[in-house]
Amino acid sequence: MARDTERLKSLVAIMVAMIIASNVSAQKPAIEWEEIPAGTFIMGSPTSEPDRKVNETQHRVTLNDYKIGKYEVTVRQFKAFVDVTGYVTDAEKGTAGTNGSVIWNGTEFVYKAAANWRYDERGNLRPETEYNHPVIHVSWNDAKAFAEWMSCRLPTEAEWEYACRVGTTTPFYTGNNLKTSQSNFDGSLSYNKNAEGEYRRRIMPVGSFSPNEWGLYDMAGNVCEWCSDWYSDYSEEAQTNPKGPAAGTRRVSRGGGWIYNTLRCRSADRGSEFPADRSCYRGFRLALSVNADKKRIIGNLINEPNQESSAVVATRLDARIATIEWASAPEGTFKMGSPKSETDRKENEIQHDVTLSAFIMSNNEVTMKQFKTFIDSTGYVTDAEKGTGGFQGSVIWTGTKMEIREGVNWKCDERGNLRPPNEYNHPVIHVSWNDAKAFADWMGSRLPTEAEWEYACRAGTTTPFNTGVNLSTTQANYNGNYPYSNHAKSECREKTMPAGSFISNDWGLFDMHGNVREWCSDCYGDYSPMAQTNPKGPEWKPSRVIRGGSWYLSARRCRSADRYDDQPDYRCCDLGFRIVFLE
Repeated sequence: MARDTERLKSLVAIMVAMIIASNVSAQKPAIEWEEIPAGTFIMGSPTSEPDRKVNETQHRVTLNDYKIGKYEVTVRQFKAFVDVTGYVTDAEKGTAGTNGSVIWNGTEFVYKAAANWRYDERGNLRPETEYNHPVIHVSWNDAKAFAEWMSCRLPTEAEWEYACRVGTTTPFYTGNNLKTSQSNFDGSLSYNKNAEGEYRRRIMPVGSFSPNEWGLYDMAGNVCEWCSDWYSDYSEEAQTNPKGPAAGTRRVSRGGGWIYNTLRCRSADRGSEFPADRSCYRGFRLALSVNADKKRIIGNLINEPNQESSAVVATRLDARIATIEWASAPEGTFKMGSPKSETDRKENEIQHDVTLSAFIMSNNEVTMKQFKTFIDSTGYVTDAEKGTGGFQGSVIWTGTKMEIREGVNWKCDERGNLRPPNEYNHPVIHVSWNDAKAFADWMGSRLPTEAEWEYACRAGTTTPFNTGVNLSTTQANYNGNYPYSNHAKSECREKTMPAGSFISNDWGLFDMHGNVREWCSDCYGDYSPMAQTNPKGPEWKPSRVIRGGSWYLSARRCRSADRYDDQPDYRCCDLGFRIVFLE
């Protein structure tokens, strides 16, 4: 009874958290995006460009497509972030030893202790009628916090310049000169002997001037903008999707501003400041990586006969993706596999360094309810129903042994009985790799690679489990009759549990240990000891990777590094999946 009470409390807490998360999502401000096409450009400036700086060495850069905010983030948008989260900015905290921010008093720049994101250039509280101005007095740290809350990021320096240039090679995207009728800057200091212009001595509302050819406003002037990169000298070598050095002391800022002269508004001009610095002339805009996996699916769909446009397909996929709760895995490098000292390790777990791009993973295993929506929408017939692989049905648990039973499919539970609707929150089982891939394709996503799966499971840990050196049955659903490394025996539930029944790992992912095993995208093969980046497994092998342990298996089979495999048409009562897409 006590356990039922605790379980009820846990479910209530989960429901409350979901409601809060839904409300928070609803309160996030809308961002207008422009899609930037993939391409190659020459970053930096030629030695012949007037007033160029020595840190603008030209080099070839190739970028994937991405999205960037049409406007700089406004005071109104930043206020929504602060209202919902209670975030306290560096100016308010006095980070770096100084309260407030740099303001312009009309003759010089000075620190004002009270100045923060609510204030204007002169250090006065900004009236609500001016909340359409770019937010200022924000540090790089503040900008990054807002971006993460919005599930976005700051643009890289390369992305910023590429979007600013719009294919131009001149000092400005407007040509060889920039006028104050085209941008907000200090027109009293002209560029390359051109005529002087207006000096407004203040920030203008976003979108006050004409956009560039890609629909982006204020890429030159108004406020300079934080980028994600640490500042460093350029290399002359060609680069693809550069993100700057791994470490540094100052962060890049770009774009000029209302207090700068024309030369500082050039497309190639570079600035840098310490991450906690804030001032009356610096703000930011957001960037968003395009879901490469969704694009792949869209490309396949629009090439089929009688298909809708890519925009219609994308809208439909977005609606499906919104039905899944996601957790973010940041880009990073980790040790994949297990050390030789790890208890019960297997020989196929050779340790090697793996570097991964950021991705987003469903925080739970795909549930019956979610899989049913797929079936209802598509009429898909699973391998269990078709009898693929030489047998009808699926492998079930009789209570004493595993056996194949005809008629069993995704609608059934571990024992082969039809699962009642009140259990549709359990992970879907009796699905093959083929079935899992079909669902993922329909969702505009994919199955995780084996490397992504282990990286997400570990969430930065190096121990056998993401819980440490042991895993208890209060932390995961596995066969407690077979504990790990001489620990005490514990509960064996002999069934799946509802998705999210146990505490998540540090990255917000549930049931990475136990409940059901999970299909990965890779063909199974031996590891190489060599370092790898975004590995996808062998080109072809007859079996597919399975990870994660299950309600039926022992604790050692739930280890983060444990790996096994089966034929892509295999299905069983302890085998399901989750999905990912690139961030």
